[in-house]
Amino acid sequence: MLRKQRLIVASAITAFWLVMVALFLARQGWFAAPPDPPPAARADLPREQWMGIFLEDGKRVGYLHLRTDPAARDGVPGQDLALDARLETRLFGMSAGMAISGEAWTAENGETANFSFALTSGDHKMGAEGALSGGRLIATLQTGGQAIPLVFPVQSPLLPASAMGLTPAGMPDLEPGESVTIPAFDPLAMKMGEARIECVGNELIAAAGVEYGTRVYATTIGGLTSKAWVATGGEVIQATTPFGFTLRKIAPETLAEATPEADQGDIIQSLAIFPTGETVWIDATRLRVRITGIDPEKLPHDPPWQVREGDVLEIRQPAPLPAPGDRPAGPEFDTVPYLESDPFIAADHPEIIERAHAIAGDETDPWARAVRLHEWMYEEIEKIPVLSVPNALDVLRTGQGDCNEHAVLYAALARALGIPCRIAIGLVYSDMLGGFGYHAWPEVYHGEWYPIDPTLGQLAADATHIKLFNGGLDAWMQLAGYIGQMEIEVLEVE
Repeated sequence: MLRKQRLIVASAITAFWLVMVALFLARQGWFAAPPDPPPAARADLPREQWMGIFLEDGKRVGYLHLRTDPAARDGVPGQDLALDARLETRLFGMSAGMAISGEAWTAENGETANFSFALTSGDHKMGAEGALSGGRLIATLQTGGQAIPLVFPVQSPLLPASAMGLTPAGMPDLEPGESVTIPAFDPLAMKMGEARIECVGNELIAAAGVEYGTRVYATTIGGLTSKAWVATGGEVIQATTPFGFTLRKIAPETLAEATPEADQGDIIQSLAIFPTGETVWIDATRLRVRITGIDPEKLPHDPPWQVREGDVLEIRQPAPLPAPGDRPAGPEFDTVPYLESDPFIAADHPEIIERAHAIAGDETDPWARAVRLHEWMYEEIEKIPVLSVPNALDVLRTGQGDCNEHAVLYAALARALGIPCRIAIGLVYSDMLGGFGYHAWPEVYHGEWYPIDPTLGQLAADATHIKLFNGGLDAWMQLAGYIGQMEIEVLEVE
């Protein structure tokens, strides 16, 4: 078991899977209604596309294969689509991989559709299947050995569109400088919103040994902007995502070419933020930083441990920690949201409840129970990078994971014991990186919110934990608004 290594795996890796699913569903037309005018191009011919997945440093870490064919079902014209994606990369020098596969059918009028997809990463598996009908998307999510129903309304009819800016189907035929706003599914809010699609120019671009003349489209949904370079005929030659990945057309025969291990991209290194100013060290008790590149109003003011003044944050390590029975007087608030289960924090599952009470033993004090959970998590959950979507029950059964897995399992165990718990998402300093990496850690409420870090073995999270927001898996997509944008200047360290 790895001990005290700074295995800080970006929560954005989790979001990568969601981006691939978003791409998959957008190709099928579930994310946006057709603009009127201008007309959207039809995608009624067989298509096959191979895209390499690249990091910002240009290293290829995987591929995406999309195949679309006209297909009628029960006399209704429509399209079949198959998706296959692979990600092979290194995380802190350790190999990690992920596979995504899926298939779907959608009616030509966009009123009905069905899909299924699956993710596999080592021993971790997750999948979903569902259908669009009557203006509702009805799906079942399989994760942690559970089948979880999901139902939410969408706008219907929906025709093929390019909600994430990554697919040619439905891309409005715009001239440079023209734009259109259309109804679209917002993956951050998980509801219908609006997408603004703008043609930002023409560009020659080389891919797979060929130079293409393209139109460049920028698509913005829920504050996330993607770009797509679209050639004549609607083929996407290149696309950039809000999560630090670039998709670019490749020749399928290049997949057989083995990538030397030394040339494999490291996602964590690629997404790290290397600060300027004073030297940072782990276990700092006080940190004062200036953060630029994003709207400072996005930075949380969360006293007493994180205080914001303009674009400057001051973070302090909690000290002293409360003793059993010592509960600071805090404001009354609704604790119910921090005690509930969700599809990933399975606090009400019998296995989670049984393990939580076994760890707590005969201890009844809430803070003492929180400490026991922290000690058990640090000692018993193996610290290895996992390219998967974390589920507390899955983590409990496999006994391994990175910060995401630790955060959801701790939250589930704490809530099962009646301890209010939430997940903080942000940055933490890594001596292995020499910079800040994206990270997740739990906070427990005991009169006030206390940040702890069972991944790193810090009962009081050190002052290098810079919180960006709180939330579950749905909130983690918000990292797209920070990746590649933030710069950190260290003003003071103690």
